[in-house]
Amino acid sequence: MADIDSAGAERVAEELRRLGRKAVAVYGDVGDRADALRMMQAAARDLGEVDLLVNNAGIARLGPLVSFPEADWRRSSG
Repeated sequence: MADIDSAGAERVAEELRRLGRKAVAVYGDVGDRADALRMMQAAARDLGEVDLLVNNAGIARLGPLVSFPEADWRRSSG
């Protein structure tokens, strides 16, 4: 479980472990390439070979779409 909320990530990982699943909590921002690579390395190191990753991250930008700076548009829409 990777999140910018490390306490929240640990709570979810702990719940998964209680359910008998392997889980690791890692702090990271998926919008930051170095963090994303570090999260994948931690998963592989702590859990073994990774067969599937689910990216369920979101970024919210509030305001009129036409006023978004180009960088914000690219970051929020991938």
